[in-house]
Formats: sequence, structure tokens, C-alpha cells
Amino acid sequence: ATPDMYERQLGVIGVASAQGIPRVTAAIKLCLSEGGAPTKITFIKESGFPEADQSFVRQMQGWRYRPYKVKGVAVEVCTSITLIFNIKK
Repeated sequence: ATPDMYERQLGVIGVASAQGIPRVTAAIKLCLSEGGAPTKITFIKESGFPEADQSFVRQMQGWRYRPYKVKGVAVEVCTSITLIFNIKK
């Protein structure tokens, strides 16, 4: 994670905490190329904090995965990811 992501997360945590929100969640559909690089990132459910959502997407664009293989051949794949930030008081 980069300083940008941490700054945005801290901003989200501060706002959520001030509003009495116990956790912030976002559900994301992530599609990967045969090489394991993200090709499509879409929100199934946004977090409610647009700046944090934008930061999540920027960070995920740099993620790399071991290629998913079917019968030994790398294939494109999509999955869902749920991000959960628990807010401690």
C-alpha cells in the first residue's frame, strides 16, 4: 500500500468514527488477465466514501496475482473481493 492509500483510509476512518460507523465495507469485482494483472475493476457495492473507493481502485490496478490455470493453461478470471475496515474507537 502507498502513502496515498493510507492517507485516504485514515480520512475515511476519521469520518466514519465521527459518524459512529463501526465498519466501512466495499465489494469489488476484479477481473484478471492470463498473466495475473487486473483488467477490470468494478464496484458491486461502494464504500460510501468516494475518495476511498478511488484509492482502492488505484491500488488494485497495481496488484499482480499468480495466473489462474485450467488444465495447466493460464486463463482470464473474475472474482469478488470484500474490503472491510473495522473502526476502533
